[in-house]
Amino acid sequence: MLLKQESDIITVSQLKPNYFRLIADDKIASVYPRSRYNPGTGYFDIFLDIDPAKDFTLSFGGNITSSAANQAFLGFRYKLLNGYSWTFTGNVYVGSFYNSFLLRARLEYPTDPPFYAEFIGALNSRDYFSTSRYFVGDESPSFLVQNDNYLRFTAGVPVTNTSKMSIDFVGTNMSDSYYHTNAFTRQDTSDITGFGNFSFAMIYEKNTLNQKAFATHGEQIMASLRYVSGTESYDPGSTSLYPEEFSDRHRWIQLHLFYERYFNKLGVFIPGIYAESIISNRDLFGNFMAAKIQAPPFRPVPQSKLLFIPEYRANNWVGVGTRGNFSLVNPIDLRCDIFAFLPYRELLEVEDQLVELGDPLSKIYHGASAALVLNNTVLPASLSVTYYAGTEQPWQILFNLGYVIFNRSSLY
Repeated sequence: MLLKQESDIITVSQLKPNYFRLIADDKIASVYPRSRYNPGTGYFDIFLDIDPAKDFTLSFGGNITSSAANQAFLGFRYKLLNGYSWTFTGNVYVGSFYNSFLLRARLEYPTDPPFYAEFIGALNSRDYFSTSRYFVGDESPSFLVQNDNYLRFTAGVPVTNTSKMSIDFVGTNMSDSYYHTNAFTRQDTSDITGFGNFSFAMIYEKNTLNQKAFATHGEQIMASLRYVSGTESYDPGSTSLYPEEFSDRHRWIQLHLFYERYFNKLGVFIPGIYAESIISNRDLFGNFMAAKIQAPPFRPVPQSKLLFIPEYRANNWVGVGTRGNFSLVNPIDLRCDIFAFLPYRELLEVEDQLVELGDPLSKIYHGASAALVLNNTVLPASLSVTYYAGTEQPWQILFNLGYVIFNRSSLY
C-alpha cells in the first residue's frame, strides 16, 4: 500500500515507526487510523482520530520498609499540546530517610530529528543514620545528612527509538553535615562541608528494560562524560581536630559508565549481568569523612540505595555483578546477585582525621544478595538478605513494599 504525505509518497513500512512513536507519546490517550483510496492521486490518504490524554494528573504512593527509610510520595503532571509539546511536573517525597521537592518543565519540539529540553529545580536531603543504634543517648543527632540542591538544564535528541544523546548543565549547592566519630552526644555540633559547583556533561542512554525495578528482560546502557568545577567550604564542629574554617577549589573530569543486560530465559531461570565504573582525576577533599561522602558510590542492589557504605565509595572504581532470576510460583520470583567492587585506590583515614590514597588495586570487596520478589506493577514487594563482605555491618535484611526510587542527584 502506498500513501501520500503532502508531496511525499511513503510506504506502510516507512509509516509504521512514526505511527508507533506517536501512540507512545504520553500526551495521547488513543489513536484510531483510517485509510481511504484517493482516485485523484492514485494513492491512499490516511486519517488519524486522536484522543488526547488528560491535561492534569495527580499521583500518590510511598515506600514501606523494615528500616527507617519509609516515605510518602505525591506528584502532579500537567500536559499542554499545541504547536509545541509542554509537560509540567512536580513531586514531593517525605520520610525519615529521604526528603525531596522537584519542579520540571519539559519542551518537545517536532523537528527532524525531534529534540527536547528540560528545566529542573530540585531539593534533595538524605539522613542516613537518624535511627542508628550506634548513637549515644536518646534521640541523638544524625551522623550524616546530605543535601543536594540544584538547577538543571538538559537538552537531547533521540538516536533510536530506545536511545538518546543529551547535554546536561547543572548548578549545584551541596551541604554535608557529619561527625568524625560515633561517640558523640546531643551537645556536640557537626562539621559542615559545602560544595557549590557547576558541571557540564554529554550523556548517551539506552533503556529497554521491562520494569522499573527487578527487571527480567532488555538492557540498559549509560555513558556520561562530565566536567565539574566548584569550591569546597569547611565549617568545623565540636568533634573536629581542626578549629579553623577553610575553602578549596576543585576541578575534575569524570567518565561514568553503566551496563545491565538480561539474556534469554532458560527454563525458569533468566540470567543477567551488570557493570559500572567511575574514572576521574578528582582530587581529595579536606578530611576523610568529607572525601568519603563526596566520593561516588557503587549500589549493586536496590537495598544499597538506602545505606551509606564507606567501603563501597571511591574516586575511581569498577563494580561488576551477575544476576539470576528464578520464576518460582507466579507472581513470585527468587532473585540472586553476586557482585564485586574494586576501587582503584581506596580512600584511607590517617591520623588527625586526614585522608590519603591507598595503593593501586590493593583491595576488592565481594558481596551477594538473595531476594524473594512479589511482582506487581502497582505495589511490588520484596524480602532481601544481602552480605557485604569486609564492611562493619556485613549482613543486611530488608522487607520492602513499593519502589526504591528517588529523584535524580546532581552529579551521578
